[in-house]
Amino acid sequence: MRTHIVGLPDDRGGHRTLRSTGDLAGFNMARIGLAGADLAAVDLAGADLSGACLAGANLAGARLAGAILVGANLEGATLARAGLAGADVRDSHLAGADLSHAELAGTWFAGADLTGADLTGAYMPAANLTGADLTMARLPGAYLIGAYLVGAKLRGALLAGANLAGADLREADFTAANIETADLAGGRLAGAIFGETVAATGAQWRGCDAAPVC
Repeated sequence: MRTHIVGLPDDRGGHRTLRSTGDLAGFNMARIGLAGADLAAVDLAGADLSGACLAGANLAGARLAGAILVGANLEGATLARAGLAGADVRDSHLAGADLSHAELAGTWFAGADLTGADLTGAYMPAANLTGADLTMARLPGAYLIGAYLVGAKLRGALLAGANLAGADLREADFTAANIETADLAGGRLAGAIFGETVAATGAQWRGCDAAPVC
């Protein structure tokens, strides 16, 4: 069994060392520095990681359901196949992060920086990405049914084959995004921008509440 060594802040302002066999669920690790740490498959469900530095950390397959990651730095982190259902990741920094095939149902990404992030095949029904920056992000095959992307930036993003049926896309910016075979049926599109969008004619638009602005 793998042992993870993590430095946690103590009550005196110092740090104590925790040797974990994979269970850190519910721990208070706010503002902790774990850049580059190997936390693959660790249970962090419900943990408080707000403001933490996890840049470049390996969290592949980690369990983060209900975790608090508000304002955390996860730039370049690996979260492939991690479980973040219901996690609060508002205003976090995830530029270049790998979230491919992650479980993100109902996850809060409002205001997050996801520029260049890989969300290939991510499961994101009802995820809240209001105001998030997904410029040049990769979302092919992502499942975003009922997701909230009001005011989100998706300029140059790859959304080929993504399912955005019933998503709230008001004021979202899809300029130069690739939406080939994407399903936007029943979406809310008022004020959304689709200028220079790639393969827009191959997308599904049935039942949308407004015509796309090109």
